[in-house]
Amino acid sequence: MKMNFWGKRGVAYLIVFYLFFSCHSSVQAQVVDTADADTVRAVCALFSTAAYQDRYGQLTRKILQTYHWKIYSYDRYSERSSVKFLVAHNSNFHGEDAYCIAFAGTSDIYDVRSDLDVKLVPFASGKRTEYVHQGFQRYAQVAWNTPLSPVAPQLADLATLLKQYPNRHLYLTGHSLGGAVAILTACYFLEQGVPPTQINVVTFGAPAVGNTAFASYFAKRLHFTNVIMRGDPVRNLAQIANSDYELFGTRHYYPGQSSYGSKVRHKMLLYLDAALREYYRQLKSKKGDKSKIVFLTEPEVSIANAHLKEQDWPYLAVALQNVADSYFSSVGQRDLIQHKIQLRPTVIINQQRDTENYNVYLLFSAYNVDEQWLGTLANGCDTAELTPLEAVLYNSTVLMPEVEELLVSRHVRVK
Repeated sequence: MKMNFWGKRGVAYLIVFYLFFSCHSSVQAQVVDTADADTVRAVCALFSTAAYQDRYGQLTRKILQTYHWKIYSYDRYSERSSVKFLVAHNSNFHGEDAYCIAFAGTSDIYDVRSDLDVKLVPFASGKRTEYVHQGFQRYAQVAWNTPLSPVAPQLADLATLLKQYPNRHLYLTGHSLGGAVAILTACYFLEQGVPPTQINVVTFGAPAVGNTAFASYFAKRLHFTNVIMRGDPVRNLAQIANSDYELFGTRHYYPGQSSYGSKVRHKMLLYLDAALREYYRQLKSKKGDKSKIVFLTEPEVSIANAHLKEQDWPYLAVALQNVADSYFSSVGQRDLIQHKIQLRPTVIINQQRDTENYNVYLLFSAYNVDEQWLGTLANGCDTAELTPLEAVLYNSTVLMPEVEELLVSRHVRVK
């Protein structure tokens, strides 16, 4: 059995950096189909996490790739900006040809400079009365002019492509600073003549980016949802500091979970956890579905904290099956798997002594259709940064390639 423990990492989520770019205001309601919206928010949360390109960003990127997203990373440094974003394409995202652009939030001193550059300046051409945050606009303009090979020469060329193919759709997303840049970039696409029906913006804990005139003008044109975590301590502070900023779009709230402990409610990983919970509520677990290449039995669960078990147990079975489905659907298409396999998962969650964190273990025991045991694999991590649900998913994603290797080593394959 393989055990892999990640130690606690120091991640700088300093509240002072957010004082200048989180706000709260009135919004214009927009009607979106609930089931579709849950899926879109979950995918955008994965992309917003992946945009950071840290360890968990790399993991979520791999998850998205199992759903057939082709993803390209871009880093561009200028004198005053450090721009990091992803551009992805999926020719069949729930039946549509889709692109997604995801911007990273604050991650270095260049980003902090962008956050703190709060002067209001004319938007784009400056021919109207719309004014926006100078630091955010500088960041967005650098991204707009970044070479995007192999997707397109630049974002302006992607705008041209979208106008040529009206059935294609563009999603823009990001967390905090990244969300602000996503809003501005979406407005650039509109200014280039891309129809509003082809653009959807979903941000997480994002600030207002412009004045009342900017908000009023684009509220009528942009399909935009700003997701806010209940208890996010920094979302109102910028508007208190500068009342000229105004937020627009539809606000969607996530409840906090007791399993989040003392983690700052502005963290992207908490937004991701909440988005996945919403998404999993819409899925029906198909435990023991013999039509699947790899199907999971009901997990055996040992969770010391009864309240935590009540919160997370309803999501574990469907979450684990969903990870297996996405991974092995591509394996099946590569004709690797010959026989159907049953995985019997065991989840163990124990609280660490003298801390609020948990150690989370996941074991997969594999059996063939004749009930022959093929082997057992295990992985473990803690919740210093992750939530317990995310820790289970993290372990599952780490183990999936090892499950495939186990099946290949036991000759469970074609040819």
